[in-house]
Amino acid sequence: GYSSDLLPFVGELPDQSNGYVIAGFHGHGMPRILLCARALADVILGRTKNIEELIPEPYVITKSRLETKENCILKHMSAHLNLLEIEERIV
Repeated sequence: GYSSDLLPFVGELPDQSNGYVIAGFHGHGMPRILLCARALADVILGRTKNIEELIPEPYVITKSRLETKENCILKHMSAHLNLLEIEERIV
């Protein structure tokens, strides 16, 4: 699946103790998901408390990322479709 900001969600779910997620790698996750999974396992097992030290900060699941209304995929697709419409009018 896809996230609205095109980045994966990794970490503990906001407002839900002991609920964890690692998702949204968009088909390109093989080089990224293994280290993210290891980092999340370290958090769950209590080896570290701060996942932000182990994975890229934009990957960390936050309430604001979950609640955002902006959708990068739709934004880019609509821009592309608008360009196609303009091109059709010119031709």
